[in-house]
Amino acid sequence: MTWVITKREGAIQTERWELAAELDQHDIEEVLRRLVSRNLSEEDIIHSSLPLTSSKRYALLDIPDDPDVMRLGTNPFYTATRE
Repeated sequence: MTWVITKREGAIQTERWELAAELDQHDIEEVLRRLVSRNLSEEDIIHSSLPLTSSKRYALLDIPDDPDVMRLGTNPFYTATRE
């Protein structure tokens, strides 16, 4: 099995990468956060990095709990699955 990360703009897949299966879920989440950060402002990144308890925190880099696919971002957005 390998990890597959895709980049989509709307319904169109624009990129696809295969990563080593040795990477764990935490490693892949960090890759997704780094990819999404490229499309965020510096302020968005800083506010998204504040503690969960902060009223000024943004959820732009939070990965929703979904056992089948990790998804992050809006447009473009990135997904990671195991294949």
